[in-house]
Amino acid sequence: MYYIVDGEEKTTFFYTENQFVSSYESYTKQIPASHSLECVADCELIIITQEGAMKLLSHSKNFDSLARTIMEDELAIYQKIVASFITLSPEERYQELIKNSPELVQRIPQYQLATYLGVNAESLSRIKKRIAEKELS
Repeated sequence: MYYIVDGEEKTTFFYTENQFVSSYESYTKQIPASHSLECVADCELIIITQEGAMKLLSHSKNFDSLARTIMEDELAIYQKIVASFITLSPEERYQELIKNSPELVQRIPQYQLATYLGVNAESLSRIKKRIAEKELS
C-alpha cells in the first residue's frame, strides 16, 4: 500500500500471502481511496463489493466474526506502525522489520523498504552497512 506525495511513492504497508486487504475509508464512505495498492508478485484477488459484504454479514455470523477480527488485527498493526515512527529511529524500525518479517527484506524492492521506514534508499544502505558492521564486531 502506498501514497503518492509530491510525486514520490511512500509505502505504508506490505501485505503477504493469505492476508486481507481493504481500503476501509473508501469502503465505509464509498469514496475513492487516497492510497494505491500494488501487487509485486503473482497473486489471486477476490474482490468483495460493499453490497456483497453486507449480504455476507447479514447472512453469516462466521463472516461477521471474521470481518471484525480482521479489522481489529489490522488496527493493532497500524497502531504499532504509528508508534514506531514516534518511538524508534529508522535503524531501529529496520531491525524490527528484520526481526518480525525477515522474508519482506528479501522479497520487497529496496526503495519500497526505504520509504516504508521513512528514509531514502541511500539512508537505508547506510543503515544496512552499520548493522552489518555491528554484527561483525
